[in-house]
Amino acid sequence: GSFTAAWCSLVLSATCCALELSISGTAPLKIVLSAMAGIHAVIGIGEGFITVATLSLITRVRPDLLELQKI
Repeated sequence: GSFTAAWCSLVLSATCCALELSISGTAPLKIVLSAMAGIHAVIGIGEGFITVATLSLITRVRPDLLELQKI
């Protein structure tokens, strides 16, 4: 769950940036999308592992931080 969320957030934000660059006329969509999404898909793997490790540590040390508060 958390690995996928971290990976998707990184790839989707890179894709949105590529779309913005294309819309602004800075670069052609085909080139900038493949460059941005491709490299960030790889970077996202590291991001996913860091997120999983961080949540695992927080779960062990301070699980109260991850509890939902009832309203």
